[in-house]
Amino acid sequence: MRLFALSRRGANRVRHLIVRQALVPLALCGAAAAGCSGYSATGPTPNQNIQLMARFDSVLATLDPVTQARRREQLTEVITLLAFGAPVETVQLTVNGTTRSYSGVGGFIVSDDIGGHAVDSAYTLLAWRGDAADTLASVAIFHASSTFELTDSATHVGSTGAATGTAQAAPLHDGCTSYLDHLPPDVSVPGGLSCERQRVIAAASGSTDDHAAPGGGTFALPSQSVSGVRVEGQTGS
Repeated sequence: MRLFALSRRGANRVRHLIVRQALVPLALCGAAAAGCSGYSATGPTPNQNIQLMARFDSVLATLDPVTQARRREQLTEVITLLAFGAPVETVQLTVNGTTRSYSGVGGFIVSDDIGGHAVDSAYTLLAWRGDAADTLASVAIFHASSTFELTDSATHVGSTGAATGTAQAAPLHDGCTSYLDHLPPDVSVPGGLSCERQRVIAAASGSTDDHAAPGGGTFALPSQSVSGVRVEGQTGS
């Protein structure tokens, strides 16, 4: 399978494409989810990451592959980041002017696909609320642009126009704790990947197609530091 996939719809979706190509094939909280809400980690814990992977895989199995395809992709992305040892952090996300705390995992995805050189990189943050990730959001930041998606059991909200974002990565500081041997059988990760721990200061904002808000909606990821992972893939992975 391809390394990490995003939507291929339109020129404005190119950054999103880079991120999904990095995350979907690579692979999300639970006493699983309820147990991690509000939890801020300095490192992953085996019980937490493994339990959450299993919890979200069980949720994944209940989702319709056609009508909830993007929600399935988001859950797969979270399972993947948890499998690479991304710690669960508490993050703040603002939707239509209301800021709430979410549990989340983040990763800087580096794609090495032009002449063996790492030329494309994207930061992705997956954040959720509820026992079964009842509300699930993803923020992708590629250079100075960003995309945003939010799903629940019945709706999908996406960013529109020129959303902006920044992701300032700190120096790599540790190896990843891998839980790849606990991946569910329906989630696979290609070989040839390297992973290290990395903290990122991320921020993003833009408009959305949220028709529940008059004239559309807005989203913002207030500037915050998130401990996560950096995953690099080689050409042909």
